[in-house]
Amino acid sequence: MTNIDWYKSCAYNEPQKHLFHREARKRLQALAEALCLPRRSYSIRSNKGGVAAAGEVTLHHESIYVQISQPATGADSGILIRSCQGRKDYTGGPNRYAPLSILDDLAALADKVNAIMAAAAAQQNVSTVFRADTPADQRSSHSETDGSPTAPSGEPKTWTIRCIAHLPTVNTVEVEAATLEEACEKAIAAANDSSHWETCNQIEQTFVDGYCEGRLKTAVDILTDMKSDVPYAFSQDGLRPRPTIKILVSGGIVQDVTCDGAAIVIVHDEDNEAQTSPSDSYEPSEYRFPS
Repeated sequence: MTNIDWYKSCAYNEPQKHLFHREARKRLQALAEALCLPRRSYSIRSNKGGVAAAGEVTLHHESIYVQISQPATGADSGILIRSCQGRKDYTGGPNRYAPLSILDDLAALADKVNAIMAAAAAQQNVSTVFRADTPADQRSSHSETDGSPTAPSGEPKTWTIRCIAHLPTVNTVEVEAATLEEACEKAIAAANDSSHWETCNQIEQTFVDGYCEGRLKTAVDILTDMKSDVPYAFSQDGLRPRPTIKILVSGGIVQDVTCDGAAIVIVHDEDNEAQTSPSDSYEPSEYRFPS
């Protein structure tokens, strides 16, 4: 990584802005590696803004948000750090700041970020973690659960699933299932049956926001062990109502089908239907275009 003057103004200086954003992205990538963040649990994005501003470079993880910029006020607070609940949370917890100079001491920056993540975990209400098969009147709050060995393939094992119906309220449940898809389905049913939802205005469909195999042991595990690559069918986009687009093909070939956003596209090919034996059940091809 190149050593640069982080405080040299990027305003009306395109070469300096290019250098600032390039090196900031490198530092954030190195920070993610220092924090041992799973690669699919975060994104790094760059917004260069207008010619009179430096713009910002952002690391957005499932539980932490780090943004590098040059404050217009001139204050030495160019690094914003705050906790968050997923990569669609753009407000998160309290803002914390660090000087740009700490970008040249990644160990110190990693320590600061870790401290903020740990503080957020300590404040999170882990009493919402419960076994899905426990009767509602017997569900007791707890902040620590016992681990269990991974079950053999094909047999039920424990999954911890984080469900959301209306941010910022979440419902984390434990279920027994052989597959992640089965676990997601059971978790949504258990979450909807939980009295925990009474603390929020449930006006949206419940979806799965994160998961991990096994049981959570500490509050910090909620932030560090949860994975975000939820099966599409149980994600927020997958459960969102989608339009169905039907395409009728006769005497030709569909070369390309595009869709802006999430939709189900069903293609009926009359030529192939005509050749289908009456004894064969015909099912139209179905293509899913996730957003």
